[in-house]
Parts: sequence; C-alpha cells; structure tokens
Amino acid sequence: MKKLFFLFFVFWMALTLIAGHFRAEDSEQTKVRADNTVKSDSIYIQIFMSHLREHFDDLHDVIMRFHHQDPAIKGLITLDMLWQDNKLISCAVESNDTGSEALASGLIEKLKAWEIDGLDGPFTTVLPLCVRIVGSDEPDFPNLAILTGFAGDKSGNPVRNAVIVLRSLSDPEIKVPYARTNSEGIFIRTLIPPGKYQLLCVPVKGDTMSIGHLTFIKGEHKKEHVVIDN
Repeated sequence: MKKLFFLFFVFWMALTLIAGHFRAEDSEQTKVRADNTVKSDSIYIQIFMSHLREHFDDLHDVIMRFHHQDPAIKGLITLDMLWQDNKLISCAVESNDTGSEALASGLIEKLKAWEIDGLDGPFTTVLPLCVRIVGSDEPDFPNLAILTGFAGDKSGNPVRNAVIVLRSLSDPEIKVPYARTNSEGIFIRTLIPPGKYQLLCVPVKGDTMSIGHLTFIKGEHKKEHVVIDN
C-alpha cells in the first residue's frame, strides 16, 4: 500500500505542476498574482495530501467494492476537482480508462463526503487514480485464482476487520496470505494457486468459523458470502 501510494503521489504532483505551468500567463501583474496563487495552492496541496494519506482507505474500499464484482476493472481515472469551504464543490471526470462510469461516480461520492479542515479554497486540482487489482502485474497472475467476498452479520450488516483464511488441502507447503474485510465487509485475495482449500473466518470477537471447502482452477474468480453469527 505504501509503494502504491508513493507512486500515486509522484504522478499526482507531476500533473499538478504541469497544470500550473500551462495556467501561467505572461504579464508582470499576472505573474505576481500567480506567485501568490502558487503559494496558496502549495499549502492546499499539503493539506489535501495529508488528508488523502490518512483516509486513502475510503477510496480503496470503493475500488474493492467494484473489484469484488469484476476483478478485471483496470485503468486510470482522472478527476478535476474544485474545493471550497473545506468541501468538494464540483468534480468532473476528465478521463476514465476503466470503462466503469459507476466506479468513477462512487469515487466522487466518497470524496464529497470528506470535510477537510483548512481547505477553504477555492482550490482546483487534478486527481489521478490508477485502478488495478492487487497482483495483476505479476507474470503468473493468469495462472492463479482470485477469491472475493462479503462478510456480514445475520442482519446483513458488513463486518469489518474479520480475517479470511485459505488453508490448502492439496499441498501443506502452499501458504496463502490471509485477507481482511474492509469497512464495507469486502475482502479480496488474489494469486491463489489452483487446488482445494478450507475457508476459515476469524472475526474480531468470537471463535474461528469454518465456512467450507473451495476448489480453485487456473484463472478462476470465486465470490463468497460469509455470515458471521458470533
């Protein structure tokens, strides 16, 4: 996650500086105003990036929701944003390579729920978001499997921070890293070697639950619904 965020930060800063360069005008009076704007914008950038670092999971959870339905969603979404009075006033989709208009709308909806202290604005910037499921850049990705799912209580409410475990029944040497449910109860585990597994759920409170057995084949995507009754 830190590596992904660092690459995103470098890319976003590059676009911000490029946009600032092309907005500059030639007159001396305009240059003075531009210098003051750059100073203000640099402060707003720091405020926005600090909030983004702290709350990036809000956007990641939206992306996970869509990857649960379709792990193949991939591409760059670029949002042109206007912030004022600590809130997102308007946001336009400048580009969307994912083919999912609903994903872009979901990200904008989440951004509009943010209230960022100190971002009184007006402040405009471009926000690029690179969307791809974890592990999709690995060479062996097409030969492995994917498990996504939702964990909720008996009433259907999402359960957060439950640990989802796949225990190999085909080869004890295979160790699949666990997954953890997010704020929407969604979990994702990629790069699963084909074979038979026992699916376990470890809620924050309560005993470990055996959900059942799953058999994965090459390139398969399975979706599971886990009910936590502890």
